[in-house]
Amino acid sequence: MFKQIGTLVASSFIIALIVWIRWMFEYVYKRVNQNSKLKKSKSGKIITNVIRCLLWGLEKFIRYTNRNAQTIAAITGHNYCRSVGIALKF
Repeated sequence: MFKQIGTLVASSFIIALIVWIRWMFEYVYKRVNQNSKLKKSKSGKIITNVIRCLLWGLEKFIRYTNRNAQTIAAITGHNYCRSVGIALKF
């Protein structure tokens, strides 16, 4: 049981990092839209929406991969990196 704590820590850190990046981007996005001409710019809206979509997709992909990697690590006893590699093959 204690062998998998490193896997849990690594996967939790990666998810927390991605979520933090999304939150920071959303904060900057809201601040810029309140005080800037970017709100009226079509290209600015497109770029920010594409970035928001990519960050959302990245978070979903990482959550899915981490869930599978944790399952594989629990079954096989491999470390986090090796479990992610095996999970990506599925």
